[in-house]
Amino acid sequence: QDVVTRDEAARRVYETCAAAASPFVAPASVEDRLAAAAADVAWGLENWPLDPVKWGVDQTARGDVELDRVAGRFGEAQLMSVLPPNERSALRWNANPFAAAEGPS
Repeated sequence: QDVVTRDEAARRVYETCAAAASPFVAPASVEDRLAAAAADVAWGLENWPLDPVKWGVDQTARGDVELDRVAGRFGEAQLMSVLPPNERSALRWNANPFAAAEGPS
């Protein structure tokens, strides 16, 4: 079993949250936070789907994504990287952002 250092674990969490556009990752200074917040709001309005319907999305047949060899916590297929929010089904913050198929089919 691989041992992951605390710094490596923090880097992985940061990269995952940043890739998923999570609001839980923020810059350190107030000025940077305000600038980042304005940019994040604009980005979110442009990219997050506003449709409340949870459309079925299956990414397993895409040629531009790589499937992970390791299944998710519920045995579901998952991707090696997080897709932008406008390319995946709407999901809760505690759902798996790496899920390859989501929502009703």
